[in-house]
Amino acid sequence: MQYISGRIANPDRIYFDLHAAKLSAQLKRGVIINSALVSNVRVAQNSSSVVRIVLDVNGVKDYTASLLSDPYADH
Repeated sequence: MQYISGRIANPDRIYFDLHAAKLSAQLKRGVIINSALVSNVRVAQNSSSVVRIVLDVNGVKDYTASLLSDPYADH
């Protein structure tokens, strides 16, 4: 999966654009989250082949992102 990520201020948020992706009907319903660091998660089909995930963050100073080769394996 190819993606780009970035950070936007006021209000603070981190976004991920997932390339060659289509949003499923289940995710179109929204995501509920209750966390001190992430106050909200939004997902949308940004263009015909890009899904954007936006994390509204509270007090996050820095972040890193990486892909796992086998995300379901015990680490």
